[in-house]
Amino acid sequence: MLNSAFAQHQESYFGVKKYDGKQFNLTSGLYMDYYYGEKNHNLKFGLSHRHNQLQEDISFTAPIPLLTYAGRYLTNYDIPGAFVENKLVVSKFTFLTGLRVDHFGDFGWKATPRLLVRADISPDTDIRFSIGKGYRIAHVFTENANLLASNRILKLSDNLAPEEAINTGLNFVQSFHLKETKITLSGDAYVTYFQNQIFPDFDKEVNTAIVDNFFGRSVSKSFQLENKWEFSPQFDIKVAYNYLEVYRENEGIKQDLPFVPTHKWSANTSYSLPSDKWQFDMTYRWIGSKQLPSTANYPEQYRVADVSKPYQQLDLQITRRWKDVQIYGGIENIFDFRQSFPILGYDQPFGEYFDPAFNWGPTKGREFYVGVRYSVK
Repeated sequence: MLNSAFAQHQESYFGVKKYDGKQFNLTSGLYMDYYYGEKNHNLKFGLSHRHNQLQEDISFTAPIPLLTYAGRYLTNYDIPGAFVENKLVVSKFTFLTGLRVDHFGDFGWKATPRLLVRADISPDTDIRFSIGKGYRIAHVFTENANLLASNRILKLSDNLAPEEAINTGLNFVQSFHLKETKITLSGDAYVTYFQNQIFPDFDKEVNTAIVDNFFGRSVSKSFQLENKWEFSPQFDIKVAYNYLEVYRENEGIKQDLPFVPTHKWSANTSYSLPSDKWQFDMTYRWIGSKQLPSTANYPEQYRVADVSKPYQQLDLQITRRWKDVQIYGGIENIFDFRQSFPILGYDQPFGEYFDPAFNWGPTKGREFYVGVRYSVK
């Protein structure tokens, strides 16, 4: 039997807006294991219960025209459930199948099946595939704090259903050995199909965020490829590429969700002297453009491009080690890139079009830092 609980209290201020949130969460579970056949065959089953109590109070210390969402929001639910999971190992393949059912209050019972297959082909080759379904209850304000930071009108549905999605994933890791060099190539690909998605719609109405159930076609596709070269224990290089496409189809028109870069590159290298007294680290990042909320119908002085610019960053750090002391220093954002005017309507902080959510890049330029670490035995 396993029990866990946590309680938290958050108080935040967004200008004249005050957010006061109190949450209590209790999770209980009763689990049983049964081993059959060979020792690596395992059947698990059990019961679970999740209790969540969230009280969110939003108030304005000064009136803001058009904003009417101040008040108390209660999200209290109990989710009883049961699950069964079976692990079967056949030669180099592992099959993990599972099914759980949970009761989501007025929305009834929900079943979430899942399958994971792992192929441990060799010590240098590992492949995994997974598919399953999932449900979750969205917490609008804690997950979208930018709604409170901006002066957008908020239209929040009174009947938000649990988010629902089917997720598929494929992962592989392949290692190669070239004399003293170890080369590791890994990749991850995930596709998520949402049957219901809770995400603010910023484009349907001017200066408005609409939070409602979306039962139309909504897809998230992600792919990452990583290549690491370990030339020695003191020297390695890693390069990674990430592709992410998140969109909805609204009345047959594809709509990319905002603030998500489709392409990202990163590379880092680390080198230390054989004595380990000196270490040099360098990290490079290239972040592609992101879709931004439309401002086509805003006043001319508040219109910005619908797509952000791509940008790159380079960081460098040097570390000097002694027995118990380390001194390190470095430079961040060596190229000194920063987004100009990251806050929309900054000249009218209480105006209708004030919105810091249009921040898509770094707001600080080149930075130098130095630090000391001391190890206590």
